[in-house]
Amino acid sequence: MNLGRIEAVDVDGLWHELGIAAAIEKAVADRRFTTAVERVLFALVANRALAPMSNLSAAEWAGEDVVVQGLVSMDEDHAYRAMDLLVETDVAGAVPEAVFFSVAHLLNLEVDLLFFDTTSTYFETDTPDADQPAEDGDGGGEPTPGFRKFGKSKDHRDDLPQVVIGLAITREGIPVRVWCWLGNTNDQSVLEQVKDDLRIWKLGRVITVVDRGFSSSVSCCACPRMESCRGHGHLSVRDRAEASARAGRVAPDPSSSVDNLRPSTWIGPTRRIGRGSRSSKRSGSAGSQPTTSTGGRRK
Repeated sequence: MNLGRIEAVDVDGLWHELGIAAAIEKAVADRRFTTAVERVLFALVANRALAPMSNLSAAEWAGEDVVVQGLVSMDEDHAYRAMDLLVETDVAGAVPEAVFFSVAHLLNLEVDLLFFDTTSTYFETDTPDADQPAEDGDGGGEPTPGFRKFGKSKDHRDDLPQVVIGLAITREGIPVRVWCWLGNTNDQSVLEQVKDDLRIWKLGRVITVVDRGFSSSVSCCACPRMESCRGHGHLSVRDRAEASARAGRVAPDPSSSVDNLRPSTWIGPTRRIGRGSRSSKRSGSAGSQPTTSTGGRRK
């Protein structure tokens, strides 16, 4: 995407073109503030794009070094409050959804194949976040778990609290959505949420590619809730190549309410291959073979 010369990039224009400003304003519309939250968040993003700094330095940069249209003043308290507010109000992911579909429209993306993986990032502190008591205060509700927890660190720092980050991208490498979970979250427990969140965006008819570490009885559709969805089959890469060579490609079910950005045919039916199944034993050890799951209906 050609944005012109680096010293003349219209960051604010791109911010509005992608629908970020409108999405943030809609998310915080029911609250009143003395500071323009959307402008504060834009200043933080612009700082990361042009001169990456800490939140404290970014606030000084936005307030003293540059002119941000619509932002009279800004300090570090404004930065932290705006970030906290965005987390609280955008629980349904409206802002990432707006960004993705704007990019998908600009780049004419085809979303029929997604790659998903997780990583972890640790914090230089010895103490994990404490669980917060229930808001009702009478002991009847569930406490809110602290976010930074000890877990299996992919940075080999099990001695420090961490969070787990998930990312789904298209075959071209364009990010679709980012997730963040508690530091002790297991990879095998997140796929159901990922698939549900993408289905809300009407991205249910896709093949999701993950590595062997996500395989479990739940993610391989052994639980009753997912077993009822006929489209959640699993196949290895070698089986997909074999299936692609056969006749029998079928069009998406026209009665389905789930749609992707650009309709396309997809392969079906497929053999269900999961951990410990007879099919996987006949085809040999899965080893490092990735597992793919289809999110639509099959004929």
